[in-house]
Amino acid sequence: MCKCKCDTPEEGVLLDEDFIAVPVSYYEELIRAQTERDILEATIEGKNRYSIEQVLQGIKDAREKRLRCMCISEEKGQDEPVPATDPAEDVNEDA
Repeated sequence: MCKCKCDTPEEGVLLDEDFIAVPVSYYEELIRAQTERDILEATIEGKNRYSIEQVLQGIKDAREKRLRCMCISEEKGQDEPVPATDPAEDVNEDA
C-alpha cells in the first residue's frame, strides 16, 4: 500500500521518466477493461451485430468465470488461475 493507505500499490517502480513497473495482475486487468470498453464502444456505434444487452451479459459472464477460476486456484494453492473449461471449447462458432 502507498503511504496514504489507499489501494494504490507501492510496488510500482519508476523505470524511466515515462515508464513504471506494475504487477502483472494489474496490467492484465487494465487490458481486460480496455477490451471491454472497446467492444462496448463498437456496439454502441453500431459497428457489430450484437445488442448492448448481449455484450453486457457476455462481459458479466466472463468476469464471473474468471472469478470462479481464481477461487478454484486459491483453494488448490496454485499461483495461476485454473481454466474453467477446455480452451478448445471457447473457439468462436461464428467464424
